Amino acid sequence: MNITEYYSETDGAAVYRGKMSLKQNYTIVNADESIYRYVGVNSARPVTVLVHPDDLPSFKEAMDKLSDGTQRLILRFLGSDGNYRYMYAIMKYNGRMVEDFRSIDIELMDIMRIYCEYDQSYNAVLKYKKFMSASDKMYFEYSYGDENITIFEYMDGRSVGRFKENIHTVMKKVSEGDTYTFKQKAEFGVLYECLTNFSDSIELEVDGVVFGMSGVRLKIKGGVLYRDDDRNMMAAVITKYNIDDDKEEKYYMTSYALDSSTGLYNKRAISELSRDMIAEANGKDIYVIILDIDDFKSFNDNFGHMMGDKVIAKISEVIRNVVGNRGYAGRIGGDEFFIITDRVQNEDELIYMLKTIRKNIDWQFDKIIKSVEVNLSIGIAKYPNDATGYDELFKIADKCLYIAKAKGKNRFIIYNPQLYASVVRSEDDKYNTVAKLSDNKYQICQ
Repeated sequence: MNITEYYSETDGAAVYRGKMSLKQNYTIVNADESIYRYVGVNSARPVTVLVHPDDLPSFKEAMDKLSDGTQRLILRFLGSDGNYRYMYAIMKYNGRMVEDFRSIDIELMDIMRIYCEYDQSYNAVLKYKKFMSASDKMYFEYSYGDENITIFEYMDGRSVGRFKENIHTVMKKVSEGDTYTFKQKAEFGVLYECLTNFSDSIELEVDGVVFGMSGVRLKIKGGVLYRDDDRNMMAAVITKYNIDDDKEEKYYMTSYALDSSTGLYNKRAISELSRDMIAEANGKDIYVIILDIDDFKSFNDNFGHMMGDKVIAKISEVIRNVVGNRGYAGRIGGDEFFIITDRVQNEDELIYMLKTIRKNIDWQFDKIIKSVEVNLSIGIAKYPNDATGYDELFKIADKCLYIAKAKGKNRFIIYNPQLYASVVRSEDDKYNTVAKLSDNKYQICQ
């Protein structure tokens, strides 16, 4: 089949790629955000309905062969706009049973965009190598596979290595070496703990002498790169400055900024970071989001605090993975979380992000505790529409969270002054005030 007319080099569409998991009747039980965005209102329909009828025999044949291993095929898949797009599909069992059904993972990629994406990526690599060559920065990698630390810089578009060694070897050398000061040992010890205990990000300083660079301090700032939902690498940028330079350091840029139980920013850090982000926003849209686990106290009472800690850790992981590089996430209370994002383009994308968080949490806890639902209530405020200061935005989002609680929980409320201004501005008890709202004045997070 000639499919030239299907693709236009000028339409500006990005490569589509997404992953979903299926339950009985081949319906979607969990998916990433791009799947939900692509299929839209069709997300509740069986995948066998979304596959083009002419491609359905090949699809079913591949399903029948899953016991032999991963299956791959090209098929047309229905989008929310009512059009089919040609997809490269990778299908395999994911090792989970859902309602007595052997669950299946399907990953999709728009085949008409693969070449375009490769060409763009190649050109981007060349461009960024030139940018990096013009910079005085160095670059830091920690591989979770071989546990090696690598430091390098770019010169004339080429990578030049400065250091490479196994992290445990370096730790042994530094901790047992007589030539290192207590401060040097302590600083590297913090870096070692962050990397080996799976912190999601790092933002700290070490003396360069531990990497064979005497006379300089290294400010290391970066985060985790994932591959197939597993940690692949910690990648960071290194800023060098002389030992004698006097530099003021923000609290949220220190190793103390992370919550020890979840790896998210702690309350002080996420608050200070948010204030700085808002102060420098210059009118750019920023969403402030507060999330609270529904009925967490009764959950702790019924299942114990160890299971409660596991719930907190798993929800933190889901939030961190879904938010990605679009913003920052923190833990601001025992069962309360906070997200601030300036890279969500519009309210629709925000809703897709919240939906993905909720669905991913459902998927994770169906495996851990099958008889109990773990749900979130969520309140959202927007800068600069709703307020221009952090404290006021936090107050609005917090009131919207309690509106969600009072309206039945397991939902989100995006602040709308026409509906909620009297509640948000009121100093009355949150529950008594929001109970006066009519039943149709909320949004269900589905």
